[in-house]
Amino acid sequence: FHDDLVGLAVKDETGASVGRVKAVHNFGGGDILELERPGHPSVMIPFSHAAVPVVDLDRDFIQIDTTAAGLVEDEDDDGRARQTQRGKPSSRPRGP
Repeated sequence: FHDDLVGLAVKDETGASVGRVKAVHNFGGGDILELERPGHPSVMIPFSHAAVPVVDLDRDFIQIDTTAAGLVEDEDDDGRARQTQRGKPSSRPRGP
């Protein structure tokens, strides 16, 4: 159930804490998890097997794949963030 996910700790693929599940949304295109992150704005990630490979209700956490969840910025070969077509860095996380 969606209510079982709200409040769960969120860990990345290394086991580091990312935040907590704030809410579960569905705007018609599938379930989306809203994550609250300390010191950062909340983000929404797809609730898919690729983005959330582990849901452990017994241990009260979910594990996310930060790349599949769109939380890793693309970088050019020289290490700079990729620019959008208008020349401004993309401020929106990119999803799968």
